Amino acid sequence: MYSLDVAQRFQSKVNKNGKRMPHMTTRCHEWTAGLRSAKSYGQFRLLGKNRTAHRVAWELAKGAIPADRDVLHTCDNKQCVRVSHLYLGNDADNGRDRALRGQAASGARHRTVTRPERTPRGVNHPSHKRPELRQGVNNGMATISEETARAILEEYSPAYGELIRLSKKYKTTRTVVERLVKGYTWRHLQKVG
Repeated sequence: MYSLDVAQRFQSKVNKNGKRMPHMTTRCHEWTAGLRSAKSYGQFRLLGKNRTAHRVAWELAKGAIPADRDVLHTCDNKQCVRVSHLYLGNDADNGRDRALRGQAASGARHRTVTRPERTPRGVNHPSHKRPELRQGVNNGMATISEETARAILEEYSPAYGELIRLSKKYKTTRTVVERLVKGYTWRHLQKVG
């Protein structure tokens, strides 16, 4: 896929005696040239564009990467370009691996804790800027009309089977009726007090 010159230039930027990750039996081949950012993926200039080093390593060894796939690390070392530590996967595989290895940011490491100023809450949340756009039929998720919602609210009683009866009568789902009567949706129609 690439010329021998590209492969030699690439290999000259690799330390084949990198660190050994705790769950791996072989050492990482670590990228020693530029990184995208601190503690990030290696960058390799190829055909006038910056490419992530681990993707170039895959292409040099295995060929083209399918459009619907990513190159993922089994070693959890972003600077690693050892092909035996890489595999093809998708976003779901990447998320699953991150969760299984305990690397998903949660608790004290979650961005809402580490960078609270970047997490808009309350009146600063975008949904509060123009609330009229998300009410009733203006909400893109609305499946019933305002008249139907009013009729269901007027007719509802907390009797057993009422949600199913109303959903059949108004040709909608039980969940739509339940969310309406519990006040999760169409709040502006709910009786105050």
